[in-house]
Amino acid sequence: MLAALLLAASASAYGLGPEWQPVADPLAEARAGKIYCDIPNHSAKTCEGLAMYRFDENGEAISVIMIPINNEPDLTIAMPTAAWVEDGALCAEPEQSDIDRMRLMMGTKPYDKPAGQKLLAAFKEELAAQMLGKAICERMFANGDRLFSVGIIDGVHRTELDGEIAWLGEDADYDLRAAENILDE
Repeated sequence: MLAALLLAASASAYGLGPEWQPVADPLAEARAGKIYCDIPNHSAKTCEGLAMYRFDENGEAISVIMIPINNEPDLTIAMPTAAWVEDGALCAEPEQSDIDRMRLMMGTKPYDKPAGQKLLAAFKEELAAQMLGKAICERMFANGDRLFSVGIIDGVHRTELDGEIAWLGEDADYDLRAAENILDE
């Protein structure tokens, strides 16, 4: 069993070279107040997703995941969910209550236009079908100051979820940017 866990944490198991080392505590930076940036573009100072973490009095983590879906207008899906570290991986298992609390935001305000509500309903339905009740985990690897995340759903490596990540301090001033616009207005 231990050999299987070590293999799962090995960078080579995911096609990464020996210069990539497992991150021992994937929530250490969150505990220090940093924000998780998915697919950072450091020159443009943008992220294709963010996660903010807060910790309750028992040290348990609640994340708010923010996924930009449109740039004009700037629309973001926001969803809270519990997060934890298991065998060195950062994990979450979305529940129906998490999906029910999902919101479509324009800046800091809910986006209530009819087209937005249809879009939000479609996202909730798709997310429920793809992730409800599944263990979504990521293993993080470091190579100097670079970080890489490997996505795993129910124990299966999903290469489409792999990519560069960064932890940003409050003064980083990065914006969320969608890879493409999905709503015409």
